[in-house]
Amino acid sequence: MMGNMRGMMMGPGMMMQGGPKEKMDNSPMGNMPMDERQKMMERRVDMIQQMMEQMMEQLMMMQQGSKHGMKK
Repeated sequence: MMGNMRGMMMGPGMMMQGGPKEKMDNSPMGNMPMDERQKMMERRVDMIQQMMEQMMEQLMMMQQGSKHGMKK
């Protein structure tokens, strides 16, 4: 029963440490060296951060435009 609970709480992208090894080996990054996984995750985080910054800039520009009576 606890195994079922754990499976429901863990999303498809999450890995459990100490879990069955075959689960990790079947993942797309299962055979990738740990340093390569780290680099890939860092690139993803950087990309997400850049997208968030761009969204914030666009939101601020839209708010400034609406304060000055401009419509898009």
